[in-house]
Amino acid sequence: MPTPDEHQALSRRRDELREELAHVADLRQGSLSSRYRRCGKPRCHCAQQGDPGHGPYWSVTRAVHGKTQFRSIAPQAVRQTEEQIAEFHRFQRLSVPSRRRISRRDKLH
Repeated sequence: MPTPDEHQALSRRRDELREELAHVADLRQGSLSSRYRRCGKPRCHCAQQGDPGHGPYWSVTRAVHGKTQFRSIAPQAVRQTEEQIAEFHRFQRLSVPSRRRISRRDKLH
């Protein structure tokens, strides 16, 4: 059973988490990646040795029900997508481990 000090500290942390979760911005699950490709035309710049090819082409991938989903991302949306993915990771850090600790404390009372 937690001591009164531990109980107070957990309650304070729960309140802090509620406040932080109230300020979660737009989020997106997945991984952002860029790709370059070659078009196959022999006279194109991408056919030259050392040329990275056409691109970058941006996409977000994520698993849904065991299957990988792929979404193309417009170049002008890359920064926003990076921010949304970072916000999703922040949300995970806030919610998962802390929720378990607080939940255990609630079960003790």
